[in-house]
Amino acid sequence: MKKFEKLFFIIGFCFMLLYGVYIGGYSSAFVFKYALVIGMVFFTLELIIILFTYWLDYKKSVK
Repeated sequence: MKKFEKLFFIIGFCFMLLYGVYIGGYSSAFVFKYALVIGMVFFTLELIIILFTYWLDYKKSVK
């Protein structure tokens, strides 16, 4: 799970950098326009994984 969490963070961060290219006016391609949305999707997936692993650890500690 930690590998996926790290992978989603890196991919999301890269898409945020690509959005910076769009904001800077260097390109207006389709990928750059929606890079913010794509990056936020990966950050949301990372957050879901963090919450899921926290829930599993909490469930183990209660027993």
